[in-house]
Amino acid sequence: FGRTGLKVTKISFGGILITEPPVLKRVIEQGINFVHTAPGYTNGRSMEAFGKLLKTERKKVILALKVMPSGLDKCLKVLNTDYVDILVPGIHSVDGIQAEGIRESFEKAKQAGKCGYMGFADHSDMTNILNRSLELGFYDVALLGYSHSTEPAFLAAATKAVDAGV
Repeated sequence: FGRTGLKVTKISFGGILITEPPVLKRVIEQGINFVHTAPGYTNGRSMEAFGKLLKTERKKVILALKVMPSGLDKCLKVLNTDYVDILVPGIHSVDGIQAEGIRESFEKAKQAGKCGYMGFADHSDMTNILNRSLELGFYDVALLGYSHSTEPAFLAAATKAVDAGV
C-alpha cells in the first residue's frame, strides 16, 4: 500500500452501514484485510460492531479510522484495540490539510504507538487537497471518492500521488 509497506487486498471494506459484527467477520473470512470505520458511521454503531469483532480478529486486518488524532483515544476504547494502522480523518479543504498543529498531532499519536500512518479522507475538493498534501509531503495515504475519476486534473494529481508512494 504505497510507501506504507502494508499488504492490503485490492478490495477494501468501509463500515459505514455495518451495525453487526458478523458482517465484518464474513468480510474477513472472504479474505478482505483492509477495513475502515468512523465515529459517525451509523451513529457510532459501526465502531461498536468493529470493536466486538476486533477483540479476536484484530491481527487479521489493516484498520483505518476516520478521526482526527484528538479523538483517537476514545475510539481505540470502543474498537477494543490500542492502535490503528492508518488515521484518515475527513479533511475537506486546503486549509484543513495544512492546519496549524495537524502534523504534530499525527506525529504525537504515531510516537505513542497509537497509529502507524497518516492520511486523510476527502470526497469534495479532492484535486486541490491532494495536490497540497503532496507539497506538504507527510501524508502517507489518501482515501478519495471516485466522483472525479474522469477529470484530467484529478487524474494528474492521483498519478503524482501514486508516483510519490501515497
